Amino acid sequence: MPRLLLFTVLLVAVTVPCLGGEIIQIPLDLGASELYLRPGDDIRLDFDAERELTDISGVHLHVTGTYGDYRTVCWQDGNFGAGVGLGDGVVGLSQGFVVDEHLDCVTEQVFGDTENGGATFDLELDFDCGDPDADWVFLAGGAGTVHLTGLDCGYLPPYPILCLCEASASVESATLVIQLGSLVAVEQQSWGTLKARYR
Repeated sequence: MPRLLLFTVLLVAVTVPCLGGEIIQIPLDLGASELYLRPGDDIRLDFDAERELTDISGVHLHVTGTYGDYRTVCWQDGNFGAGVGLGDGVVGLSQGFVVDEHLDCVTEQVFGDTENGGATFDLELDFDCGDPDADWVFLAGGAGTVHLTGLDCGYLPPYPILCLCEASASVESATLVIQLGSLVAVEQQSWGTLKARYR
């Protein structure tokens, strides 16, 4: 029985891959204690890893913050004090990169519903660049700009009802997480070499 157990352990050691490469975390300066993301906002957060970033295999945005139940505040034109209503709406954010003054890898992130007025979030969000094997060459220099904006409120009633579209999320921290390298197999060794090591 002990020999069978030893054989199993050694076999796993030979065949299981390990995570290679490196993970770079770059905190983004929000310029405030929190960002209220409203539709149409053009929020640009510059970053610089102060090194070249080659062999990028994945990029994510780690964000924390809060969001509420209601997205719209509505009233009848000329009568702001009466008939005020609160409307539900989609919560979340839109993220991307500014590349040569154009937006790239724009990804809409929709958060789940909440109750009792709001919720907190602590999420690592993927960028959708249109290809599972994205080409991150625009980040190779190590510097760039993340773009954030709020989500639309959706349907708004026609005039004479007027509505304000509130923030779809409030971001308290944002960190760019960059994975360098990929899954790399452990160095292969012969069964004889491994057996001799444990005699």
